[in-house]
Amino acid sequence: MTSRSTKTDSLMSVRRLDGTEAVVSQQGSLRSWDNPNPLWDVEQFAHYLNQKPGFIRQLIKQQRIPSVKIGGKVMLEKTTADELIAAGRRPATQPLNVDRFGHWT
Repeated sequence: MTSRSTKTDSLMSVRRLDGTEAVVSQQGSLRSWDNPNPLWDVEQFAHYLNQKPGFIRQLIKQQRIPSVKIGGKVMLEKTTADELIAAGRRPATQPLNVDRFGHWT
């Protein structure tokens, strides 16, 4: 049972009632973010990063991110996605200032 879902292309993001998030394909196979399998296909990787699969394929072609080719399928590691997120993190340069009315200044 799920509380909400959003459909994107052939994958659907599902938030379970226990708070975990999973991706379900239209064929019905469940792809959970906490899957112990560290390899994802391009679509799973793109969905996790909220990017289009074409952009991820472009990064692979330019060899800007590491990938693994198994047979004819290109796979990516979840740790690569987490490293991309960490590398793109920018610290705040100024603190948020809120006036007495609760508005940002």
